[in-house]
Amino acid sequence: MEQNAIIELFRNRDERAIEECSKSYGKLLHRVAYNVVGSNEDAEECVQDALHKLWEGFPREQVGSLKAYLVTLTRNTAIQRLRASASEKRGGGEYSIALSELEGCIPSPSSVEAEVEARAMARAIDRWLTELPAEDRVLFVRRYRIGDSVSDLAEASGMRPNVVSKRLYTLREKLRKHLRKENYIV
Repeated sequence: MEQNAIIELFRNRDERAIEECSKSYGKLLHRVAYNVVGSNEDAEECVQDALHKLWEGFPREQVGSLKAYLVTLTRNTAIQRLRASASEKRGGGEYSIALSELEGCIPSPSSVEAEVEARAMARAIDRWLTELPAEDRVLFVRRYRIGDSVSDLAEASGMRPNVVSKRLYTLREKLRKHLRKENYIV
């Protein structure tokens, strides 16, 4: 079912909206959650929680991309679950590795002012992403937004894992330079 039809189901409070979201986006959302929590069972719960959150609080404003909105909601739900649990005991997940790779580029917010600054930085990152060639943008988003492993990215792109790792490193360096130029990092 198309995005607009699903959105209309949500706006009309039709319970089929959840089912249609699961059909259209379920596999992607499960992968996003799994890459964060590292467990199929927890990932499935995160997806269900995210869909429930969407049902309970469907945004009144126009939703540009339901898929992107659901990915973000699912990722945030999985991160909350990861923080609430003893992730070290359960293996963590690929997402924690991806986040550690970005630590040198993006400082973590710890106050309201820092949160506002982080949102402005996110807009700067979005602008930077739009300037990248499509292949690099997809690689970056799949690694750092969806949390795909380097080996999965290599398989999907037809590159060797070490080539993917080098390319991601180069992209992180370009991002660091861009954020420095925009005065988000020193």
